[in-house]
Amino acid sequence: MKVLCTSKGGDSLMDSDIKAGNTRHSVFQITTNHEYTVYGVLFSGGTVSYLVQDDDNLPNWYPASLFRVSDGRVSQYWVSVDWSSLAHKYFYMISFPELVSSPAFFDSLSLGENFAREIFYKRKDLADLEFVDDSVEKTVMFVDENWVQCPLCCEAWKINSYDAMVRCPKCHGVFHRPQKNGGGP
Repeated sequence: MKVLCTSKGGDSLMDSDIKAGNTRHSVFQITTNHEYTVYGVLFSGGTVSYLVQDDDNLPNWYPASLFRVSDGRVSQYWVSVDWSSLAHKYFYMISFPELVSSPAFFDSLSLGENFAREIFYKRKDLADLEFVDDSVEKTVMFVDENWVQCPLCCEAWKINSYDAMVRCPKCHGVFHRPQKNGGGP
């Protein structure tokens, strides 16, 4: 899922965002007209928030009222949880398994604890390969069957996924996965 930032706050915040603790003067580390990948969606107390990697490269929840959805496809890695009974208010989340596994992990990520961020960045790397990234120009080359070759370092490796993008295991470059006749990984 991708969203386009339409505002950095102020009057764009909904009343429910203000009731959730934001103010019209809240400073959000996001850039207007920049597209962000969403790594989780939280429905809580009448608000919707998106988990994005912000301009400081940190995972943070931001009010959905600051964005418009530019690509509504959701990650194959997402699962959901309803913690409404624990939170004593409506609290429903869709995200990667570790985040929805326990309120303690959710709190750890929200507080910026290192172990939680490490897991977030691993899940982020997986999610970032799922869909086409138009900012990437190069495509790996098919060598044989499910083997591809990096256009930068010439490393060859076997791909086992249907993701739109691939990451070279040697130089870590990200490239488009080529389409081949007959489908397959």
